[in-house]
Amino acid sequence: MEYRPDYSDKNFIGPRSIFASILYFILACFNYFLGLVYFIIIRQLYTNHANIISILICCFICYNLFFLIRELNFKILHWCGYHASPKYNRFGRGRFPLFNKITRSYKMHYMKRSKKHQFLFLLSYLLYLNLLPICTFIYFYFIIHFNITEFNNENKIYFCIIFILLFVLIAILELLFKRYRKWYTKHFNLDDRLEEHEFPIFFLKEKDIYYNSSIKRF
Repeated sequence: MEYRPDYSDKNFIGPRSIFASILYFILACFNYFLGLVYFIIIRQLYTNHANIISILICCFICYNLFFLIRELNFKILHWCGYHASPKYNRFGRGRFPLFNKITRSYKMHYMKRSKKHQFLFLLSYLLYLNLLPICTFIYFYFIIHFNITEFNNENKIYFCIIFILLFVLIAILELLFKRYRKWYTKHFNLDDRLEEHEFPIFFLKEKDIYYNSSIKRF
């Protein structure tokens, strides 16, 4: 019988861990500190009138490093024996991942994931994240190119139009990525019902995953 992840099953999902949340918070703070360092480096390049190509390359590297380190932080928690809950804990406009102890049954199920498809989806996710700053760059390009930096009555209209178009474009990209996930799952015949921090964990449907009764008693 194929095993279906049951988040209400205490044998599958371990107890909530405050220690893991604190550890992740420390790692996240370190990542944001590195983000501040990246900003200082880029600002220094701009102050020294560096080549615009060099600045853009530096921005690209630093931007992607931030998200790669964030994913690495979740991996570090995995190595420590904890996994992120399927959904973020939201407070106001902020959000923070909660963590559970990895049980033996969860570990065995997780080890059967498709690493190849997981890696390919991560690359496509990074590509999606890189499209967002490109939209912002286009926004400022239009402002500078059409010389509407002065905030007068006429330019207020241009600011609003371009700003609205920017948000519409970002919303379209987000919608397209959600559809891309569905297409990706269906095209490669994957199972994405298991999630960590709202990120899918992919399994090949051809592989039957059995639930060992001895594990259930663990």
